[in-house]
Amino acid sequence: MPNEVQKNGLRICADWISFTIPSWEGSTGALMAMSLLGYSHTDFQRMPRGAQGYKSMFRQSLYGISILFDGKKDMTKYIDNTAQFYSKDMGIHVNIPGKAIHDCLLHFSRKHSSVTPFGSVAYEVDSFDVSFYSSVLRDLLRKIQEKGHLTRFDIAIDDIGANYYSLPALDKKLANNEYVSKFRGHESKISYHTGNELKGYNIYLGSRHSDIMLRVYDKQLEQNSRRVEDSDALIEYPWTRWELELKDDYASRAAKFLVDGELLNTVACGILSNYVRFITLDATRKGNCSLDSVWESFIDGVSKLSLYKAPA
Repeated sequence: MPNEVQKNGLRICADWISFTIPSWEGSTGALMAMSLLGYSHTDFQRMPRGAQGYKSMFRQSLYGISILFDGKKDMTKYIDNTAQFYSKDMGIHVNIPGKAIHDCLLHFSRKHSSVTPFGSVAYEVDSFDVSFYSSVLRDLLRKIQEKGHLTRFDIAIDDIGANYYSLPALDKKLANNEYVSKFRGHESKISYHTGNELKGYNIYLGSRHSDIMLRVYDKQLEQNSRRVEDSDALIEYPWTRWELELKDDYASRAAKFLVDGELLNTVACGILSNYVRFITLDATRKGNCSLDSVWESFIDGVSKLSLYKAPA
């Protein structure tokens, strides 16, 4: 997957995009969503059932993009312990997994481009002035926000080679309380194959139910667990992935930073450093402790970005 490579060796990419367009409904709305992304209806197939409260779904078999429609109209809410029914417009909901994002950006760019008399390409959205990946992603997010709203936006920071923190080293920092965080807790999960062979290693900061969660995991183990089943070549090098999972308003605010011109690495590292930082315990108060030198190199001077917005 193409992504932004930083001077400190980290690679940044979008890893999941979900959005809803409330004003579009039914199979016609699903076809409009395909067109918005640059796909044809022939790229998708109708599935026998829907998901996530929708009765129907189209799915792209190659990369797993799903377009959900025919949402359930009759919803229930409770007022003074009394069940009341009401109609809710669920619109069209689209899920773009990480493995599909590059293909989606290719289709989107072709859809919104035209050949000039000089043989070059002029884009109907805004000119792609930084790199293909970041600029097309920016224009896709802009188009989504014009039509509807994001419900989930994941950003991944890949440390290929585990040059900064391995999972055991990170677990040790957390166990020794050598960090400051806005997340309320952390959890480690290690899984094994039959025969005690290590299968997965994950560290979670924050709750899966909140608008922001950080997952750090061993990407080498995760990929090789799948490749054993697929008989593909195994990954030989260590690989640590830091993944920010953003939902609803937090997803929209992160996307707005990109739409307004911030680079993907600035948004990813800025949000991450706002929610957690690793320190050296060299002072009585943790707030006065100096940053861990490895963490300083990892963040590479990127300023904090807050996604919080005080309620009106």
